[in-house]
Amino acid sequence: MSEGLCSKTTSLSLGILFAMMHIVGTIGILLGSMKYVEKLHFIVTPYTVSSFSIWTFLTGIILAFMGGFIIGFVFTHIYNYLSCSNYKMPKTTTRKARR
Repeated sequence: MSEGLCSKTTSLSLGILFAMMHIVGTIGILLGSMKYVEKLHFIVTPYTVSSFSIWTFLTGIILAFMGGFIIGFVFTHIYNYLSCSNYKMPKTTTRKARR
């Protein structure tokens, strides 16, 4: 019988992944490569990029990590609850082939 997913590992993994995605996205916006992606998807956005602030950047990374951690934690508990041996998936009814 499987013990289920480890909540700590899954939460940390998703937290790190979200933080890395925030870093890559911020660098992409600063370098202007996001305009290229917008053109590929026929999107025109009327925003301007303000000056870079290290504190805002670090706050975004921390918030992205916390969001990923919470999503990983909730996902793990839902997954472990549903994969528990006490939980039975509803049986699907199948029609017998007519002869």
